[in-house]
Amino acid sequence: MTTGRFLVHKLVWPVVTSSIILLAVGIGGAWYVLQLQTAASDILAWNVTSIKAAVELEISIREIRSQLNRYQLTSDVKDLNAIPEIQPVSERWMHESSRLARSSEEKILVDLIERGYARFQTDFTLLQQLPIESKRELCRKLADDVLQKQILDHTGVGSRRKWDR
Repeated sequence: MTTGRFLVHKLVWPVVTSSIILLAVGIGGAWYVLQLQTAASDILAWNVTSIKAAVELEISIREIRSQLNRYQLTSDVKDLNAIPEIQPVSERWMHESSRLARSSEEKILVDLIERGYARFQTDFTLLQQLPIESKRELCRKLADDVLQKQILDHTGVGSRRKWDR
């Protein structure tokens, strides 16, 4: 009997104890990796949403700019009348971009975009009240100076395109 107890105390208990310690370390490591993966997944989801907001904002602003350019070419009022339908989409994505901006640089860019968009709205309201012969020049100014320089050049996607030129 003493040989059996000797084996249990000297061999089996140390193996069981070290196995339990290794199992606890393995479970702790798995839990830690899961926490890291969850945090990385949350950051990735936020980044994807932020990029989507910037891209969608740029698309809607480019669509407004396209309508202004069409009006300059055709003088067809339907091109200007399409813009108020696009504005809520732009405003939605601008709000989303503002909500998702975290860094000080992003907040500055969103602020510049919001100021440019406010200027666009003011000038577009004025544009709608002008006689037909005066609208073309203001359309050009809105498309090139306000929408491009004050908004699109500050969206993350539009800014990168400067380097492609």
